[in-house]
Amino acid sequence: MPTSTTTLRLDAKLKARIAKFAKRDGKSPHSFVLETLDEALAQRELREDFERDADEGEEQIRVTGKALDWGETQEWILARAAGKPARRPGLKKISQLK
Repeated sequence: MPTSTTTLRLDAKLKARIAKFAKRDGKSPHSFVLETLDEALAQRELREDFERDADEGEEQIRVTGKALDWGETQEWILARAAGKPARRPGLKKISQLK
């Protein structure tokens, strides 16, 4: 992929921190910064996806008036984590939730 040059002005403390971790990781400061930026952006994208999914779920609850009962959902999760068979909880009207 073609690359372009970007200039970053770093204060001495930040530059020293980058150098310290780059050395620890056996990388050049340049490689360390690129990798760190890529990781930070990936985290940001995951957070954005999570927030979008949460917003969509909230909208679905508003539209349908139904949601999962937390107690039943928690029991299902714990049973599955323990390797036990468990029936997935169904949606209930919000007025029926505990």
